[in-house]
Amino acid sequence: MNTIFPTDYSAQRASIASRLRDARVQKGIEGRQLALKLGVRADTLSQMERGKQKLPSELLPMWCEILGTPIASVFDVNSSKSQTKTKSYIETFSKLSPKYQDLVLGHLEMVYKLDKEE
Repeated sequence: MNTIFPTDYSAQRASIASRLRDARVQKGIEGRQLALKLGVRADTLSQMERGKQKLPSELLPMWCEILGTPIASVFDVNSSKSQTKTKSYIETFSKLSPKYQDLVLGHLEMVYKLDKEE
């Protein structure tokens, strides 16, 4: 297991799903209504909101837009756990040789550009 970048995806998926469901309920939107707007079946949406099925990343922007929820809030980027993880990434990055730092930055720049194109 990679100790620098933990990979408990099921816990992350459940946490994100829970925040999405909470936002939907808070807005008073029925699951069936949201499913229709997202173009998925109601039972599929239910599975995703309970963390039992993977959340397709291509649905997240529309999902958050419908709910009027910033994507950052879904990922809980302001939590202390998230800040600790970010600090860990920065510390790990600083330990890399300049060659690999350049490689990482190149990949980040590429991903950022792709994200902006969508």
